Amino acid sequence: MPIAFKEWAVTVRALAEGEQLVTLRKGLSQQPDKPLRLAHERFFLYPTFDHQPGDL
Repeated sequence: MPIAFKEWAVTVRALAEGEQLVTLRKGLSQQPDKPLRLAHERFFLYPTFDHQPGDL
């Protein structure tokens, strides 16, 4: 099954066009003594307009 990262459409466009290189999320780990490990090496970007300000 494909894995997707849901993000604002404007952010997905900026990543695709090379205007933005990274995107950050808060609340990644509740266990600071454990290293961050990615669950998936590859994923799709799923553009969404939910919660995106209308002027973007």
